Amino acid sequence: MKNTEWIIGLSAGIVGGLIARSLIYEPSVTKMKFNRKKAEFYECGLTQYQDIQSTKHKLETEAVKNKN
Repeated sequence: MKNTEWIIGLSAGIVGGLIARSLIYEPSVTKMKFNRKKAEFYECGLTQYQDIQSTKHKLETEAVKNKN
């Protein structure tokens, strides 16, 4: 085989492999775990923030009642 045929075959194989990978691509398990933990962390933080704000509001209302 000539060198040009090797180059053409190799480049066609690489391009074909990249196209197949882009069509069949699935996210890695590590990335899925990271995204799930990130979502859980956000939800947990949001819940804690809402709890703190409600407690703060209750304490402010009690302080106003005690002041009067």
